[in-house]
Amino acid sequence: MDALHRLMHDGIVTENNGRLIAMRPIEGCAHIGAKWNAHLDMADAIHDTQAENV
Repeated sequence: MDALHRLMHDGIVTENNGRLIAMRPIEGCAHIGAKWNAHLDMADAIHDTQAENV
């Protein structure tokens, strides 16, 4: 996946009537930070569930 497709997949860049629209840098950073935190929270929940089953 190239960089543009990754940015579009992550919601940083959108397309409207053939125009590419990017989030402002501060918004993009917050968006990526929130996605990363959600990923880490999910990983912690999986780890905790696995630890309970041991």
